[in-house]
Amino acid sequence: MSRPAQAATPVIRARGVSVVYLAGTPFENWALKELELDVRPGELLGVVGSTGSGKSTLVQALCGLLDPSQGAVEYGEGIDPASPATSVGLVFQQPEDQIFERTVADEVGFGPRQLSLPEPDVAARVQAALAAVGMGSPQTLTRSPFEMSGGEKRRVAIASLLAMEPRVLIFDEPTAGLDASGRRQLLGHIRRLHDKQGRTVIVVSHDMEMLAGLADALIVMGSGRLLRIDTPAAIYGQPELMAAAGLRPPVWVELLETLRARGLQVRPGFLRVEEAVEEIRRAVRSAKKR
Repeated sequence: MSRPAQAATPVIRARGVSVVYLAGTPFENWALKELELDVRPGELLGVVGSTGSGKSTLVQALCGLLDPSQGAVEYGEGIDPASPATSVGLVFQQPEDQIFERTVADEVGFGPRQLSLPEPDVAARVQAALAAVGMGSPQTLTRSPFEMSGGEKRRVAIASLLAMEPRVLIFDEPTAGLDASGRRQLLGHIRRLHDKQGRTVIVVSHDMEMLAGLADALIVMGSGRLLRIDTPAAIYGQPELMAAAGLRPPVWVELLETLRARGLQVRPGFLRVEEAVEEIRRAVRSAKKR
């Protein structure tokens, strides 16, 4: 766990958190084991690991949907420990399945209305949340979310959480089931929420290529334990760790390593495919000159 030390108070802190399902039965399963984690303000964290590693249990514990069997989850300023889910928003896998209102305005405004906000404040939150996900057109408000594409529905679901003005946004497999266009658009909105609004964002995903160019740091989970937290470049550069977690680095990271092993002087650590392609071209040009 070699992230540089940071003076800022964590927005979420897990201390010795364990979660056990079906305790005391033959089917007892420790989904999390003595987990220690600080989530820092303004971070964009990726959570990776094989199926059953504890990723989804981790984020449900962080947002207060699961009570730890042991240990505690602590919250920073601005998050009510009695109801953390109002400030730590979790976007479930395929959240569009949870849409139930007749119009987009009603869907996105549902949460703020539960806070007993005046209608002008609700309307302002709805408009701001929809604008944040690229759906700020007035015509969108009266549309039925059930008639939208999968990508649009997912953006409406995200806007519904944004309207609650959470301090932390957690996405569990946000691109699952989306086509290439919907995937690009959604990732762009996640990046803008982090870069332009400064929100703390956590993304759970199996997609190592997506996280390579998105996350500031990766949390690697394995058998309910936090195996390591570090930058994507550092994680991808540890094949033993990747194998232990049942993960593979992005294909271009593997390609660069293969080319190095065969004598081409390419440098490691490129996290975007465009950068890797340019590095290969540079190395090939340099080789031809020798």
